Amino acid sequence: MSRKAEKNGLVIGFGPYLAQALQKRGMSASEAARRLGYKSRNSIFRVLDESGGYAALETCYQKIAKTRALGLTDEEFRHLGIELEVSRVGMNNFLSNRAMRCMLRENERAMEPIRWRMGGELFGCIAQSRRAEITLLGVCSRSLMQALSLALPRGEGTGVRIIHYLYTGGEEVIEAISAIQPLLYARCYTAYGLEPGSLPQQAERALRCGRMLARLEDGQGRWRTFDATQVAPDLLAVSELREGAKPTALEYMLEESLPRLFALKVPSVDTRTPQDYLEFTRQYAEMERGRAIYTIKLDVPINFIHPDLLISSVREGFRETGFVREEERETLISEFAQIQLARWDNFFTKRRPTHTIFSLPAMEQFARTGKQSDHFFAMRPYTPMERAAILCHIRTKCAENPSFKVYFFKEDYQPPRTEITLYEGIGTLMSKPDTNYDLAGDHAEALITQPEFCRKYKEFFTQDLLANQVRSDAETLELLERLERIALEG
Repeated sequence: MSRKAEKNGLVIGFGPYLAQALQKRGMSASEAARRLGYKSRNSIFRVLDESGGYAALETCYQKIAKTRALGLTDEEFRHLGIELEVSRVGMNNFLSNRAMRCMLRENERAMEPIRWRMGGELFGCIAQSRRAEITLLGVCSRSLMQALSLALPRGEGTGVRIIHYLYTGGEEVIEAISAIQPLLYARCYTAYGLEPGSLPQQAERALRCGRMLARLEDGQGRWRTFDATQVAPDLLAVSELREGAKPTALEYMLEESLPRLFALKVPSVDTRTPQDYLEFTRQYAEMERGRAIYTIKLDVPINFIHPDLLISSVREGFRETGFVREEERETLISEFAQIQLARWDNFFTKRRPTHTIFSLPAMEQFARTGKQSDHFFAMRPYTPMERAAILCHIRTKCAENPSFKVYFFKEDYQPPRTEITLYEGIGTLMSKPDTNYDLAGDHAEALITQPEFCRKYKEFFTQDLLANQVRSDAETLELLERLERIALEG
């Protein structure tokens, strides 16, 4: 169902939808109350006008599910469950949560070249350029961002800079983040957010128009300038400006607007050497310290592992892979251990909420192999005793510490592979999956600092995932205990 359809009334709330279903069958409220076993027809009226609160709606839904006495079709009953959720969280939150789920699914969809009816030759020019300076105005759409990502020149000697101005007000912020996924992790990509009312209307309209300006240097050192507007998913209206010409009025407006915008994405540290990785770890420790944290992650994060268990894996892995020169190894490991101890202490002693949702299949894989889904390439897998101790500690803290909670997604929920974490007060960090933290490879992260996006992610996490998509606390503790046994058997 599209968001447009939802806003046009196909999602209207539990009471109104049930009233429509009864009217369709010519069934009175009194007859519905009798069939469902209510002693008073006033009970069903409080459901239909939603005056009895959410508990009354949920009770009615359970009665309908148990008796099927109203003759609803399977599709109507499924839709009634959606309407129950709308009545629970409200229409705006329901739409935001649905958009967040779509965003996470879109993030992991494989990129495929799009066939452009017109204007696609511009991406060929970008791919063949030696240097490229590209400005994007508005979200532009995922298809354009995907085509641009696939066209970027790669290899030594290429220089690319992309600056993107996005409108991020209201619900549009989730759609904006979803659209920019193909470029989100690229180091050459910088995004600035525009809040409603921060600019004059004329400037705001210009920054929402779905336009791309590209200055490209070819192999002979000749610069060409293109101005393109996306007028359909597969159609670009492209014009090439005369040599030396620039859209000066627009550039002036962008320059004037920049102080009123904010950096939507904070670039991550350039992690290529062991010392870079140490700085990378310090930055994580700083973000985590004393903050409420809401994480979707497949399996055990490194900061849940005590340094006494971690360091043996690090030392042997560093030696086997040659990640650190022998004369520097122990000094680096000592510094790393101090940072990790501070991270570990923070997670289990701070009085702020720490919520982490795991995938059970990924955790079972960790219990059997001692390798995390994104296991740092320069560390050996954990031994059976080590991983059992890790799981035992998580279970113990989860049972004892009310501020520390872990969960497992339900069996029928497909979790995202992307790790996404809200560090409350800082931003929401999204990490490219399946990189094994290869610092010289394709590991990448993006910190989304826009407050509205962070608020909506927290609502999605607490009101949708924790409310509907995770197993109970008791089941979580039982699963952690079972995982310990699996680890010891390994």
